[in-house]
Amino acid sequence: MGDRLGGRRGLILVLTDSEQDWFCRNLKILYPDRVHTLDITTREYDLETLRPYDYVLTFIRDGKNVEKIRYDVLDRYAAEGHSVVMCLYEYARRKSLRFNKEYTGKLRPMIEILVENDVTKGFKRSDRVYWYGNVGGGIDDPESDQLLQRQILDLEESENVRVLARSTVNGGAVFIEEKVGDGRIIAMDLISPNEAVSWDFKGSANKYVFLGNILGGTVRYGKYYQRKLSYDEFVEAMKSLCEKYVHLWLEDEGASSDGSKIYSINAGNRSKPLFLFVGCLHGWEWENSYGLLTLAEYIGSHPEDERINLEEFFIKIIPIANPYGYKNNTRQNANGVDLNLQHLRLRRRSSRGSLIAMR
Repeated sequence: MGDRLGGRRGLILVLTDSEQDWFCRNLKILYPDRVHTLDITTREYDLETLRPYDYVLTFIRDGKNVEKIRYDVLDRYAAEGHSVVMCLYEYARRKSLRFNKEYTGKLRPMIEILVENDVTKGFKRSDRVYWYGNVGGGIDDPESDQLLQRQILDLEESENVRVLARSTVNGGAVFIEEKVGDGRIIAMDLISPNEAVSWDFKGSANKYVFLGNILGGTVRYGKYYQRKLSYDEFVEAMKSLCEKYVHLWLEDEGASSDGSKIYSINAGNRSKPLFLFVGCLHGWEWENSYGLLTLAEYIGSHPEDERINLEEFFIKIIPIANPYGYKNNTRQNANGVDLNLQHLRLRRRSSRGSLIAMR
């Protein structure tokens, strides 16, 4: 039986009219050997068909095929303690609600997180996350004026129904959770965000994070940053962590290529084996720096975690090894050196043994 709180590994069934859609294909890449599809336009199904699966998703491309969804079967399946995930249009038809497809021109729609639970894990209430698609000019076209987002506009919350995230465009519901017996039905706008062909297409960047929280526990521990911090702001965040948690301390690792100081967050026993974490060697690949900052926060707030074992190990975290590249969004440092290609040409080491400067 599926886990109502999400994240348990198990079999996934997608009820769809588009088995070859990139959504279905990407799910099979993300969850190998777990995802099966059933074409509702050619095959019948009942509760016994669904019971071997831990999760059921509905994903319909052609609106007329929504009539082939057996909502009574899905309700009974959910009531047995499973999670069902529906796209918004399918959920709107189930509840006779007002479905809306909002075209926003060049305005990039976002969702605002309203509830912190397993679906939204890694995000906090009031966080705003880009969530949209593009129907014109290709999704990477910066001049596109056909961005869109789907919502349900007339949902009334109750003891069993709540909105997890709403649109920043019109306040409509974009993520919904409904309790059904011992399980739940979750409705999400999974069609508007394109299947991103570029790693930095903002509207699709988090498309599989929330769904993954349900299907695979994507976020174990995380934190969402609304924007990229300046380097000085990032250093201040490091200092704040070390002031907040007694097991963490800050160290100056020396000057970088542009004269900026490189800092590390440290924890554990310096006489024990070292775990060294280094981020942002390429300045334009700065997202990993925030992962390391969040790792440091976890270490500081969970010193009792036996996987960390601060008595037996020394941990040094250098979130930004290339301040110049971080500040200027460039691969190289101030001297034009690609640090990630220089590991065999280190110029010096600090007295503490950490790798700190190259050219």
